[in-house]
Amino acid sequence: MMTFRALEAFRAIVLTGSVTNAASMLHISQPAVTRLIRDLEADLQFPLFHRRKGRLFATSEGLALFEEVSRSFVGLDRIAQVANHIRQSRVGHLQLATMPALINGFLPRVVNQFNIERPEVFVSMQVNRTQTVAGMVASQQCDLGFVALPAKAPGIDLVRQYHAQCVCILPPDHALTALHSITAADLEDQPFVALSQGTLTRLKVDAVLQTAAVTPNIKMETPLSLAAVNLVMEGMGISIIDPFTAIHHSRLGGAVRPFLPTVAFEYGVIFNDHAPASGLKQAFLQTFEALLKQYTEEHFCH
Repeated sequence: MMTFRALEAFRAIVLTGSVTNAASMLHISQPAVTRLIRDLEADLQFPLFHRRKGRLFATSEGLALFEEVSRSFVGLDRIAQVANHIRQSRVGHLQLATMPALINGFLPRVVNQFNIERPEVFVSMQVNRTQTVAGMVASQQCDLGFVALPAKAPGIDLVRQYHAQCVCILPPDHALTALHSITAADLEDQPFVALSQGTLTRLKVDAVLQTAAVTPNIKMETPLSLAAVNLVMEGMGISIIDPFTAIHHSRLGGAVRPFLPTVAFEYGVIFNDHAPASGLKQAFLQTFEALLKQYTEEHFCH
């Protein structure tokens, strides 16, 4: 009966021109290659090679067979390549969900770098508030999520936790831009764009202002820090937002200053606690952390 190993030996001889080279290519002995070819010729009932000046050359029948075998091996080589890519986490579909803060510059940079490293991986990304992202991870609608902390939902596992500090954003010509940093006292009666009540950052900012007995003049509320950026740039007031979105504000020409006392911006990466930690998840997380270190040094370390 014709075997795959015999066809493999036949192909190796045609490609390399000798039994010795074929044996080396297949990591088997020369007698084993000779035996495989002899058995294959017996099964096929026609000769595959003739010898000329110590080298083997395929017969016309052998060449016809080689054409068909080559087509089959192209498919097998492709399967082997795909298997290798899967093993190295270079193919597949990775589904991400993120809070809005990371979408304004940082996370797209991570996705782009990941795509450069693994161009055959398809990445999809949804943007939602933290509670929705946590629910998506818990219900396995996405593979990993980026959330503000604390984030709680049955079935999620916090695998990474990070800390940063909120900052004050101002119109470029605002009087307070003369200050190196903005304090709670500086916000007294200032036109202010607040994040919506119930958001984590709003709760933390309110607590700081209440402790300092400061009452800003709230002109507008919005649930999105990106919307706060646009409102500040229109001159509606100043605001306190996460540092990632503040970088976007700076790129638009707005002013960014440290805010004291510090308002923590805590965020993290969550997986589904019942889903296996796939190679793709781990690979993306490695890219995320490598670029986060660069991004932090570039923008947050002054």
